[in-house]
Amino acid sequence: MVTSSHNPWNWNGVKFKAKFGGSATPAIMKSIEDELATDAVPSGRPPTPSHDTRISGTPAKIEEVDLKPAYVEAVSQFADLDLIRRANFKFAIDSMYGSGRGVLTKIFDTHGIRCVAIRQEVNPLFPGH
Repeated sequence: MVTSSHNPWNWNGVKFKAKFGGSATPAIMKSIEDELATDAVPSGRPPTPSHDTRISGTPAKIEEVDLKPAYVEAVSQFADLDLIRRANFKFAIDSMYGSGRGVLTKIFDTHGIRCVAIRQEVNPLFPGH
């Protein structure tokens, strides 16, 4: 992902995450570094066919997938939302303009949990950070 994480917007950079959701392990980073060293970096030469193209003869397809519904379902199954609702708290949700904006608000609204949400719009400059 491209993010500045907890830093100001001008620190944006690439962050690699592992399939378990955490930071990439040293072994994963080594694999990425090895791949970059094998001609994956632009060299001014015509591009070489991708691994998938070399195997099948056709370029790999890019599929756009919305992962939010599955994530919302997983959180809804994991968390005891009825217990949270019965606690009758009012929660503040601050997504800090990130990709998770609207997700927790939707979950809470669906389950009758009171909340107020701030900084839910897209803003790559992260004002107020």
